[in-house]
Amino acid sequence: MKKEILYSYLAGFIDADGCITVGKPYKNTPQYYALISAAQVVSPFSKKVMDLLKNTFGGTYIIKQLSGNRRDCFFWRISNRKAQFCAETLLPYLIIKQDKAKLLIEIQTRITKRQWMKKPIKKSTHGNYGKTSASLTVFKKGNPPPAHKSGCSCFRCTKISPKYNPKLPIEEKEYQLNLVNKMRALNKLGKN
Repeated sequence: MKKEILYSYLAGFIDADGCITVGKPYKNTPQYYALISAAQVVSPFSKKVMDLLKNTFGGTYIIKQLSGNRRDCFFWRISNRKAQFCAETLLPYLIIKQDKAKLLIEIQTRITKRQWMKKPIKKSTHGNYGKTSASLTVFKKGNPPPAHKSGCSCFRCTKISPKYNPKLPIEEKEYQLNLVNKMRALNKLGKN
């Protein structure tokens, strides 16, 4: 199958039965993530479409068992960089959700760059008991960590994870919130 035909078909499916949005993993985190999902009632045809989406863009799909008289659904989703790649690939073919795809790409690009989160990682001062990697110190099983020296930069002493700095600069927080508010405005207009 030609790529243009495949992408236009999948873009039509996302336009009709998909959702392009931005969310937060937890309520109090300042970080957003990009998400593209699609749902379809279980049938032999919908399984083929879900396989097409999974094989083309990755992600996972599951069968959601709904309560009551409602029929079971296939539910496919991708997030973060895979969602950005999907949005960039389908952007020329999307009609209804083109604005949301552009916003998703912009938000995920800002999140991926993360210039405001990069800080140098200091080595742990726990001696030879643990191996020091770029992001964490691993101790051998059964050996407790030695006493901490002054100026130790491990997670227990600083309470700051080297992989995640929860404080965003105010201008970055305002910029992300502005983009998310634009996405919410598009949701209110009915462009799911």
